[in-house]
Amino acid sequence: MNFTLQRASHLCFESSLPVAICTITDSTGKTIYARRAKANGHFYKFCANMKAGSYRISSNTSDNFKVTVLGDIPAWNMQLPAPQWVRASAITKTIVTGDSKRLSPAETNVKLGIMYLNPKFFALPFYAQEFIKAHEEGHLFYKSEEYCDLYAVNKIMKQGGNLSPCLLALENGLKRSPNNVQRTENFFKSIVHHGK
Repeated sequence: MNFTLQRASHLCFESSLPVAICTITDSTGKTIYARRAKANGHFYKFCANMKAGSYRISSNTSDNFKVTVLGDIPAWNMQLPAPQWVRASAITKTIVTGDSKRLSPAETNVKLGIMYLNPKFFALPFYAQEFIKAHEEGHLFYKSEEYCDLYAVNKIMKQGGNLSPCLLALENGLKRSPNNVQRTENFFKSIVHHGK
């Protein structure tokens, strides 16, 4: 099912059939939002923020969804920590490397403002790519990985993005280790605290 938005909006999507997997793609075919039910589960309804543009929504059971505009995208005003440093003022160049041996899909030279993306980056879903790019930009201001996570979600939400893909990008993008489990828990706590 295709739909077009004239302005950024907070939307509700409803299906009459149970859905396990749903994707929304833009006019170029790029997946900009994906929703997956928990193991052996399903859903009928979900909400998402969408920017102005043309989209296609599809799922594993039906392409017919009732789309309701609930209003403007809710304001996002998370207070970020003070910068730990300021290196380059912006990412001024992105270089795609052929080095797939690196652990991280992206790295940033904070002194020069150059972001390096390797093949692992391009294998990730769109929402994860957006989160990683924003996270790497955060390194221009923060040394801490956790602060860069907050910088990334703050940037994406202020641009009208969605919180759940940010959480999925972080949860699925980190290897399981005690430090990364703690990092993810701290991220969730910061988001919950912001909502109060």
